[in-house]
Amino acid sequence: MRCRVFSTALLAGMLALSVDAAAETIYRWVDAEGIVHFAYRPPEGVKAETVGIGPAAPVSTAPVSPDAPAAGGAADSDDTPPREPEPSYAQQRRDERAEKRQQKAAEQKKIGAQCEAMRHQLAATEPNPRVIVPTPGGGSRRLDDEERLELVNEAKAFIKKNCS
Repeated sequence: MRCRVFSTALLAGMLALSVDAAAETIYRWVDAEGIVHFAYRPPEGVKAETVGIGPAAPVSTAPVSPDAPAAGGAADSDDTPPREPEPSYAQQRRDERAEKRQQKAAEQKKIGAQCEAMRHQLAATEPNPRVIVPTPGGGSRRLDDEERLELVNEAKAFIKKNCS
């Protein structure tokens, strides 16, 4: 029984060493189209160079505290603030919809103010045959009936089209 456990452990150790040794040798070659390839074995008849890679860096399984500095040292030591992660596609769509809702609400508010102004204009011009309006020179003048009816019709058309 002991012999079987020992031989199994020895076999596993030899396999681990052979895999580790094979993983350190990589071959590099350029094909006829100029594309660079890397592989554990080069194709036959192709001149390939050996690219040595070191063993993999050890991985720490120690828990990381939130206050600990990030790995990388020098890259994190500059004074540039950390970049915000790029929002996901779904978040970008949500942000776009929210912006469209805000724009629509602002447009509705603007139209609501225009509707109120037109209703006020209609209430002031429709029943009153004598409408006085200011002139560009600082004076004022009275609208004739055609001008007054034109203002009334414009206000009614705007209200019918834009105001509920």
